[in-house]
Formats: sequence, structure tokens, C-alpha cells
Amino acid sequence: MSYMKAIEEPVALPADSMQKLAGDYGARHIKFENGKLYYLRDGVTTKEYRELIPVSQDTFIIKELSYFRMRFELDASGMPTKIIGMYEGGQQDESLRN
Repeated sequence: MSYMKAIEEPVALPADSMQKLAGDYGARHIKFENGKLYYLRDGVTTKEYRELIPVSQDTFIIKELSYFRMRFELDASGMPTKIIGMYEGGQQDESLRN
């Protein structure tokens, strides 16, 4: 249900907040374009960036993928340092910002 709510009523984030999240995090790549964030991961079958939908200031879902969330961890100055991937079964993985 939280996935559907996020799709129907995404959290509004300022463009400058989203823009600073863009970058490379190991095999994960985030780009900011037309006021939205997009995600691509190396080594998966999908070779196109997919839209990220904000569910909070630091947590996003991938549009059309309900079993995964990602959370950006920020340092004391508010700059992103890594992405934590959170899977439906409780597993997590981390990707440090390059």
C-alpha cells in the first residue's frame, strides 16, 4: 500500500535537494533531469534510467518496482555519502558515492 500511496501522492522535494543526490554510487547511477531523479544500476537487464519517486526526504522507490526502496545517507553538511538499498525481505546493501 505504501508503494501505491507514493505513486499517487509523491512527496514534494525542492529541486536543489534532489539535484545534490545525483551522481555515481558504485554500480548505481542517479541523474537529475526535468525536476526528477532517475536510477540505473550496472549489471541488470534494464539499460534505461527509471524514475525515482520520493517517499520522504531521503527515501525513494523505483517506479514500476514495488519490492525495493533506496535511502540516501547524508553527512553532517547534508551531502550524500552512500545509497542503502532496502529489499522487501529485509536484506540491505550499500553503495558508496564515488
